[in-house]
Amino acid sequence: MSVAAMVALVHDLIITAGIYGIVGFEVTPAAVIGFLTILGYSLYDTVVVFDKIRENTSQENLSGRTFGEAVNLAVNQTLVRSINTSIVAILPVAAILFIGAVLLGAGTLRDIALALFIGILVGTYSTIFIAAPLYSLLREREPEIRKQSKRTIEVRTKGLATVE
Repeated sequence: MSVAAMVALVHDLIITAGIYGIVGFEVTPAAVIGFLTILGYSLYDTVVVFDKIRENTSQENLSGRTFGEAVNLAVNQTLVRSINTSIVAILPVAAILFIGAVLLGAGTLRDIALALFIGILVGTYSTIFIAAPLYSLLREREPEIRKQSKRTIEVRTKGLATVE
């Protein structure tokens, strides 16, 4: 789990810093504070999804599903929560970005709010589309997971053969 979470965090930082650089803003201490804040936010979101994955992939909950299907189910179960949390967090940040930076011209607010705005969006994306699938990909290479997935698929094919 940690490798997938770290890859997602690095992705978040690279994308946020890249957009920050493309826009041409100077990296100030406020921007660095924004970068560190989005790391914490993104990591929290990833931990929530990974906790659900751990719950769904325990031996008693895995029966009838492959490992990848259990991971997909966990992402689907936490998807609405992740999106709602991101929307609730991004609305005040957008207000700070618009009012503080555009209307009032406060550079410090612009720096931190832009980093937070981009980071929250990218962090939500990376948790759902990078961290969870990468974790599934890494775990599906393990021999025990392969055996369990193979057994599940064999049971399904035998069940389909008896129906036909």
